[in-house]
Amino acid sequence: MLVGVISDSHDRIEAIRAAVERFNSESVELVLHAGDIVSPFSVREFEKLRCKIVCVAGNNDGDRGALRKFLGRFGGELRDSFCKLDVGDRRVALIHGEFPEVVEALILSGRYDVVISGHSHEAYIREQNGVLALNPGSCSYPIVNGVVTIGRGTIAILDLGKMRANLLTI
Repeated sequence: MLVGVISDSHDRIEAIRAAVERFNSESVELVLHAGDIVSPFSVREFEKLRCKIVCVAGNNDGDRGALRKFLGRFGGELRDSFCKLDVGDRRVALIHGEFPEVVEALILSGRYDVVISGHSHEAYIREQNGVLALNPGSCSYPIVNGVVTIGRGTIAILDLGKMRANLLTI
């Protein structure tokens, strides 16, 4: 199963559009958003996805009730800042990730096949203790060499069958 992974979209409509177009062109079957959509108006862009989206709340998400309502109109979901999902036969932890120690504890727990986090805007893919740890970076304001930029953001495509992920620039 191919899963699109996005985080920290921060209302940047053009970045969300680019991510949605890429996810649709890659025929992903599910999109996971690791938080910080921010405002309900930007949810409209996710409605163009050809698959379901599950999001966790981020520290910058304002009106979570409205975000839930707007996502719910097309079958999307907003969960709290952490959720566990069974995707096929894989156990996935999805967390915004304000506290790196919590993300590391999830990875070290061995309870999940994949741990997806956001918040830092720094993209990485690594394997640790048999767990695939993935942060897609920010689709809106990536951090490059420790500096927040306004440039091309990043997303990821996760192949759960092969347990492999790729970072993509949008």
